[in-house]
Amino acid sequence: GESSTNYSKLPQVTQVAERIAEFNPSARILYIMRDPVERTISHYWHMARWHDESRDVLKAVQQDASYRQVSHYSMQLAPYFDCFDRDQIRTLTLETLRADPAGTMQDIFEWLGVEPLATSEDSGAAKNVTSREVVQVRGRGILHRIKHSRAWDLIGPMVPKRIRTLGNRLSQHSVDRTKVDTAKVIEYLRPLQQEETRELAQLLGREFPEWKTLHATADAARKGAV
Repeated sequence: GESSTNYSKLPQVTQVAERIAEFNPSARILYIMRDPVERTISHYWHMARWHDESRDVLKAVQQDASYRQVSHYSMQLAPYFDCFDRDQIRTLTLETLRADPAGTMQDIFEWLGVEPLATSEDSGAAKNVTSREVVQVRGRGILHRIKHSRAWDLIGPMVPKRIRTLGNRLSQHSVDRTKVDTAKVIEYLRPLQQEETRELAQLLGREFPEWKTLHATADAARKGAV
């Protein structure tokens, strides 16, 4: 098996399904989906932590369509249904996997036609979870870019420590994700992603009641969408 989130990042990354089909037309495709509101907000925090996203979360998801597009699951799946038979594509939700990791994995092994693997005690443990505290670039990130430039590698060691410490404080700050109010983000995303989820339900012939944030009230959802 092999995996990458870039395999479902239309329209930024294109022709993936076509290339997979050309390489191996008998491939099996497993696509895992998460509550689209939660996934979009989680995407933002990933970018804030690793890719210098400095905008606040509402501005980022409004201005950058890629945050929302990755959660448009029917759009991401469409090329795969064009290139592969339906029985070669398996979809499941992260919520289902979390609720019953062992049972879900046994179903996947059966679908793949392979012998089930023994599950370890930590097989249901979450992996690659973004930490509660995220170090985020301030403002437009000018000082941050200087700090990570080749020129700074040369002159940085000669700059007094107190100046470097001050520069660090001015270029970035620590954010507690659980204390960031995302109610307005959820309010903005929900109608858009409810419509996209209706498209998904038609494509797959099933509903998604497990996506609580997509359907919950803004106050209740805000607590879980971090």
